[in-house]
Amino acid sequence: MKSQSRPSRHSPGRVLFCTQTAHPYGGVECWLDQSVGQLEAKGWDCVVALVEGHRFHCPDRYRGAHPRFKTVTVPGNPVSGGSRLAALSRTIRQVCPDVVVPVSLFDPLPAMALLKSQGFPVRLAVCCHSFAPAVLADLCIFRDWLDLMVGVNQLQLRVLTEMGVKADICRHIPCTAQHEPTGLERKEKTGPLHLVYVGRFEQTEKRVLDVLKLCGELEANNCEYRLSLVGDGSCRAELQAALAQQIAAGWVQWVGWCDRLKLAEEVYPRSDVLLLFSPSETGPIVAWEAMSHGVVPVVSDFRGRAAEGVIRQGQTGLVFPVGDMRTAAARIRELDKDRTRLSFLSQRARAAVADRADPARTTAAWLEALEATLRRPMRTGVLPDVAKHPGGGRLECWGVPPQWADCLRRWSGRQPEPIDPGAEWPHHGPGDPDLEAAIERALVEHDVEPAVRASASAIQESRLAAS
Repeated sequence: MKSQSRPSRHSPGRVLFCTQTAHPYGGVECWLDQSVGQLEAKGWDCVVALVEGHRFHCPDRYRGAHPRFKTVTVPGNPVSGGSRLAALSRTIRQVCPDVVVPVSLFDPLPAMALLKSQGFPVRLAVCCHSFAPAVLADLCIFRDWLDLMVGVNQLQLRVLTEMGVKADICRHIPCTAQHEPTGLERKEKTGPLHLVYVGRFEQTEKRVLDVLKLCGELEANNCEYRLSLVGDGSCRAELQAALAQQIAAGWVQWVGWCDRLKLAEEVYPRSDVLLLFSPSETGPIVAWEAMSHGVVPVVSDFRGRAAEGVIRQGQTGLVFPVGDMRTAAARIRELDKDRTRLSFLSQRARAAVADRADPARTTAAWLEALEATLRRPMRTGVLPDVAKHPGGGRLECWGVPPQWADCLRRWSGRQPEPIDPGAEWPHHGPGDPDLEAAIERALVEHDVEPAVRASASAIQESRLAAS
């Protein structure tokens, strides 16, 4: 690929998003779709760099799911950290962006630090979609090289600023709920409550198999229900087998993956309750979208819920402890018996996300953040060790360039087989156990609802005044 010139002075700028390609669908991928569309509508030149891997990361599959993106491939089949950094650096130099935004990848951080240390004029903007201590630790380690730090959840920014990230580069820009107006009015219904799960059928991050225990609890308490399962993922076959009897009886409807328009026109209008079982969520976008259609969230007390202050127990939804399906079933039975309360929570849920269903507000916030970033001097600092000494094997230690070392490994049949997407293109760096432990403590401390935090602050100020 030939080097591209920078955008003309009549263009606001060029943004290069660098993304994983192992998972074409998901909340972060929805965010990327929205961000590219919103920036392009305002004249920005957006390019999406798709990383290529040996087994899991497939740019062509990702392009098929997002055909309107202008893309480049980060080529090759990198095995070592050095070869990944070299491939990314070549791509960034060729695209010649004003701003680089990593998406679910670690290696753009050291690659950008190296490029900036060599005088290449480019800004590093991070939009964090994770509460994983290892991911937040990476941002702390590279804090001197960050030109813009966007958190989609308030909790992320509280922890990062406490850990040394400069407050003046931080912005809170929540994800936009893509509300699709259908002209359909939500009406009070009789009969069983209609529950819906929308998302990845995955256990570690989404705990989707909790739905099996929930159905068992509801049936044991003679609570009639209807459940729609919308999505796809690694637990699909297990779910279908375990719920075969309920599917045959019509209690469970298997919808599979569907786009936003179908969700808005067919799924949400007939749904009363959105289910969410995750232990941690930075949004979630699916909750904002369902709530914007009047669907009441009955969700786990996931990390980030309290700090963001949108889904509040008994006010805009109902909450149960993570993994506690007995309490989750009790929450659903409460709504089944009290349809007036269901209607009240539906109205409050819709009002709670009104500002998050307005893409113009999100776009304006991103434009202001990017323009301010380009006006400031490029930030640099001391290169972290992980950038100066990216991971490699014996060949690299003997002075063999990373790309040649990878070719020798492939030629000799000694190329390691990746066991998961993160082994091909890591989601986080090698780690700092002490820093990650401190971040975990800070996450627990700061994940409280705004009213609770304000009350604690007032008590502290009162004590200081008394002393």
